[in-house]
Amino acid sequence: MSEKTRVIGDASGRGTYNSSHFSTVALSYDAKTLPTPWPVLLASFMISFLLTARGIQSSLKIHNDTITSRIFDHIATGINSVRAVTAFLTALAAIRTNEARFEAPSALAMMALSIVPSLLPSHPWDLPRALVAAVNLFLTFLSMCFMTFGVYNHKLDYYAKWLPAGGNCPVFLNGCWPFNVVGCGFIQYYPSQGSEYEAEPNLSHIQNKLAFAEQIMGSLLMWVIGLVGVGLGFGFVWLILGGFRNVDWSDLWDYLSGGQDPDPSEPDNGFVAIRGIFYIISLIGILIYATITLPLHITQQRQSRTFAVADSFGNVSNDAGWDTYYHQWPALNATYSGDSINGTAWIDCFNVTTPVDYWGFAGEWWEIHKRQIQVILPVV
Repeated sequence: MSEKTRVIGDASGRGTYNSSHFSTVALSYDAKTLPTPWPVLLASFMISFLLTARGIQSSLKIHNDTITSRIFDHIATGINSVRAVTAFLTALAAIRTNEARFEAPSALAMMALSIVPSLLPSHPWDLPRALVAAVNLFLTFLSMCFMTFGVYNHKLDYYAKWLPAGGNCPVFLNGCWPFNVVGCGFIQYYPSQGSEYEAEPNLSHIQNKLAFAEQIMGSLLMWVIGLVGVGLGFGFVWLILGGFRNVDWSDLWDYLSGGQDPDPSEPDNGFVAIRGIFYIISLIGILIYATITLPLHITQQRQSRTFAVADSFGNVSNDAGWDTYYHQWPALNATYSGDSINGTAWIDCFNVTTPVDYWGFAGEWWEIHKRQIQVILPVV
């Protein structure tokens, strides 16, 4: 991955114990893990919110313009189809290549919530549109599975993950101390305490709250959507087997031309009220997700965090001469410098900060993905 595709945070450069020690180690986002800029995520939230809010108005029949309502339903399904297909293609590419980016699981969740009510047709004539919505939800569900897989294996890349960049052989730590071992691979000399000393910056004390919350929210709704899909699948079977049997096919033209439903007393019209309830539930879910994820994106993209990292030079050696019991150089009684006795290797501590940008790396995000239409269209 070239440096042009990375967003790199600040590094102190100079060592804590010896200013002559220099390291380029830093934390970064690459093209895959760069989080969605918060203004773009806000746009995604607004699209999902408006489609769902307008669906409530349509389902509860606040107005009587049925032809406008039906036109809106088809436009909304078309918009969600474009978003779902392109989101799936992007998610699929993200787990197969090193260039495609990860999508925000929360944005996928909000999109899924805006699709769910469309699975309930208000009339048997709406079944084709409901089936399209089912395909959209399935593709979004698969995208969420791909994007949350990293939570089960932290060694994989995932959305908003901080990645180390530069340095010789950096090791992130819970803190810094004078080492009696110098050179690359020093941590192997602490076999009983290595796990205590080492700290994965994304997971240590849940420092990367954005990545953690996105994975949890995506995983949670992924299972919910799966259960809802099973339940609605039985509903489809019932509607297909029972709904069409009671349809007067001669009324098709009246329905498509915007007239009144053929027989408003038919049980199928009860789906209108049920769909309205689903829209309300989905709207509440979208608001909850937006309330959690938008502040997290804004905070992490604007406020940096600092981590301690040890970097080394030369072959690993325990000839530093540092006495960890007396905390001094026994032979020289000198200040700790992190250098080996023979001067061929060294180790030192550095402070690195996470990358930040006021607009959430919107410029970098656009520069990286401006030629990838499948990344822009989902607005996730």
